[in-house]
Amino acid sequence: MPKDLYTLKAESYSQVMEAIPELIEAYKNRGVLVIKGYNFSIEEHKNLARLFGDNLGWHINSSVEDSYIDRFFIHGGHSDNPDREYNNGINDYVLDWHIEQVFYKCPPLAGIWCMKEITCPPGSGNTLFADSNEIYESLSEEDKKFLSGAVVSWDKPANNHVGPFYTRAVDTHPITSAPIIRVETDRGCYVMPALHSLHNRPATSDEVKRFEEIMASIKTKLTDDYELRYVQQWEPGDIIVVDLFRMYHAVLGGFKYNERSMDLIVARSPLQCEDVYNDPNILIG
Repeated sequence: MPKDLYTLKAESYSQVMEAIPELIEAYKNRGVLVIKGYNFSIEEHKNLARLFGDNLGWHINSSVEDSYIDRFFIHGGHSDNPDREYNNGINDYVLDWHIEQVFYKCPPLAGIWCMKEITCPPGSGNTLFADSNEIYESLSEEDKKFLSGAVVSWDKPANNHVGPFYTRAVDTHPITSAPIIRVETDRGCYVMPALHSLHNRPATSDEVKRFEEIMASIKTKLTDDYELRYVQQWEPGDIIVVDLFRMYHAVLGGFKYNERSMDLIVARSPLQCEDVYNDPNILIG
């Protein structure tokens, strides 16, 4: 059985505002939560992001204007392309398991996602989440030590940047200081990361193979371990607040064109840099 997703059922905006302290704690402890029962206006959606940002050190907070938030306000849902064939069943991946944009030095920290309209059959278009810290803690002590000393190289165009990129396989969470696996697993979008160095020296062929085996086991865990995941079965008006630094996530199918429409706010670090990790000499300290 999947894990219980922390859920606030609210009938009014004031009820959500009163619950902000407990929502902040749920976000820190679990990495993802959902608010159900109330249809947020766009302004209320933005204000919710501001309040979380005030408490969690995001670049979106009460000091910024609406016009600034609009730069990070996205319309999405994976059903807006009329030329796409929507043949995925409810258990097929539309978007495979992934973690957000690890190549940026100031990566996305959180998503505040609002489902505006979903008209596909119930149980379709679900979003799945899994805690990368929990995955890390499930590894053997030897594998933890191995990954914690690993730098990976991988390739993906990123705006005006072209790889390869070099990133730590395990990073420290900016709020909780917990170890977080930050290695991409979506084979549909990325050239898969390869082990570049280990404990500040070039990796051997045996170590490269061991890294591949560890990552294969992690991908299997994401795909097959239902007790690891949280499942969001969407209803109109639902808002998910998710820690994008920490949580692997995926999207399942079963929907057609224009049946799944969302407004998404993406929060980042206040530093707001566009720099990428492209130095092959990145060190593990």
